[in-house]
Amino acid sequence: MLGPLRVLREGADVSLGGEKPRAVLALMLLRRNRPVPVPAFAEEVWGRGAGDVQANLQVLISNLRRVLGPAGGDTQRYIQTSPAGYSMSVQDESLDLARFRTLAAAGNAARAAKRPADAAHAYADALREWSGERGLEDLGGMPFADAFAQTMEHELLSVLQARIEADLACHRHDELLGELYELARRYPLNDVFCGQLVMALAASGRSVDAADAYHGFRERYQSEMGANVPEALRRVWMSVSREADVPGHYTSETLPSRADRTVVDDALAGLRAELVHGRGTRTEVTGRLTIGRVGCDLVLPDARISKSHAVITPTQDGFVISDLQSTNGTFVNGIPVVVPRVLDHLDRIRLGGTELVFRRSAE
Repeated sequence: MLGPLRVLREGADVSLGGEKPRAVLALMLLRRNRPVPVPAFAEEVWGRGAGDVQANLQVLISNLRRVLGPAGGDTQRYIQTSPAGYSMSVQDESLDLARFRTLAAAGNAARAAKRPADAAHAYADALREWSGERGLEDLGGMPFADAFAQTMEHELLSVLQARIEADLACHRHDELLGELYELARRYPLNDVFCGQLVMALAASGRSVDAADAYHGFRERYQSEMGANVPEALRRVWMSVSREADVPGHYTSETLPSRADRTVVDDALAGLRAELVHGRGTRTEVTGRLTIGRVGCDLVLPDARISKSHAVITPTQDGFVISDLQSTNGTFVNGIPVVVPRVLDHLDRIRLGGTELVFRRSAE
């Protein structure tokens, strides 16, 4: 799923057919091991107002069972039918998306334990799970696939930035320079990549180039965003400019504090919303917001909520909510969130036994 949708059997690609069977399979993989209701297939694959798609869906499911199942074996091994819909059974180790997130979590744990070499190794392994530049890139143009791609862009850049941070902490400054110059070119408004480039250049004894990189970014940021550079990047520059003659002195603590910041965040810096829950408690939503019971941006004390339950992400279409493979599901206006969906003003979000109201802020 991290690239074009592919199924491999013993290293060889399995032919999945055209766009609709691939989209049906992708929906089941996004909600793997849990049923996808027929109306969700109708809306996401055929589009709103498509009418009764049951017969067409049954044909596609039958064909997918045939191509996915072992020759002469159980054709329902991977796809099951229930009153709630169709579900795809797949182990985490068989899916690149799950492996990527598991390895990224291992990197985060090593990073928190101040083991940068282990963190860099785990993050690098996670990044190797990608076979393309966008999630489900062969289904581009389908709203659910585009929303998934937006979400995965955040996760990809977050892991990439964390891997570079770990490599910097391991004093691999010289070998990072080529990669960081290319990332600064691809993401010209990303202050994290700029800060990492400035640090790597200074630690390699190239203080003049570090100054050029910082001041070039500052001029571009002020021109295109109409704002001063983020405070965290300015602190990096102040640290570097004071100590530019001490190569290798800079540590991960010097990096910009928002290690998950991406070019999407910069482009949507003015997007604002809030979640209202409990007895009028308000939580501002200005960027990517994870919701769950433990260790999330918004922690809700509800035993029916998973540790990491859902995430709200800013996109070009507005704020998108995604379920994080929670135990009890995420619901918007009573409808399960099978794939990422754009939130509308006053949408009612239910996680476990907790209800939140999404409110867009006035412009």
